[in-house]
Amino acid sequence: MKYLRLFLEQSKISIMSVAAYRANFVLMIIQSVVNAVLSIISVKYIYNYVDKIADWSYGEMMILIGTSMLVNQLFRAFILPNLNQFVADIGNGNFDAILLKPVSLLFMIFFGRIDLSSLVSIIAPTAIVVIFARSATINLTIVELLMYIVLVVCSVIILSAFMLIIHSVAFFYIKVDGLMNVYYMIMAISEKPKDIIPTKILRNFFTWIFPAVPLACLPVSIILHKILYRYFLVEAVIALIMLLCAKALTYMGVKKYSSASS
Repeated sequence: MKYLRLFLEQSKISIMSVAAYRANFVLMIIQSVVNAVLSIISVKYIYNYVDKIADWSYGEMMILIGTSMLVNQLFRAFILPNLNQFVADIGNGNFDAILLKPVSLLFMIFFGRIDLSSLVSIIAPTAIVVIFARSATINLTIVELLMYIVLVVCSVIILSAFMLIIHSVAFFYIKVDGLMNVYYMIMAISEKPKDIIPTKILRNFFTWIFPAVPLACLPVSIILHKILYRYFLVEAVIALIMLLCAKALTYMGVKKYSSASS
């Protein structure tokens, strides 16, 4: 309950701060809608010449892209602003204040600010998923819907943990701006079907090492009945492993940070 109250208080502050930047808020929402429309148009253009891509129909591909966008916007809403602040705090020495607070270090790194424009922008990808799922007449059960929602949450955890892992090098090398390119690469791969990856070795690499495949493909494959239910556990395991690795590397970095500032 303590963490929930803290999260709600931080959310309230973030929402209040939006009033000072209303133009930016509106522009971000417009950008989200434009990106969604452009994605639909570009994919539709390709499917004018082919029936399927790697056994994925147009509607299925749009559900995949919509899910990738949904994971992306959730990450940008809740995690990315705080991750950027985490790196900045290490560079300017303000990370000391985080270490002194009587709450979980990972909580302080992951949560604090909320990008409300990104949060509202989840409406566009959610609409894409719902509209194309209905048009594809998917026989979706309540259990499968709940599994999809849980897997989307797991995808956000995987992406957050992986980005924290690679940004933990900020404890050793202060300037890590270029690492954000890894994030864009992950999201670009996540909106593609895993079947287009040519070899099993590469598929395993983009699942366990560079976790792009699980972010959208696994949640969507569950509701499209392209994979068995046991793969639900695969993503949960990946999320747990990534989170544990992120925690371990962060605490290793904290030791380095403490010795450098003592």
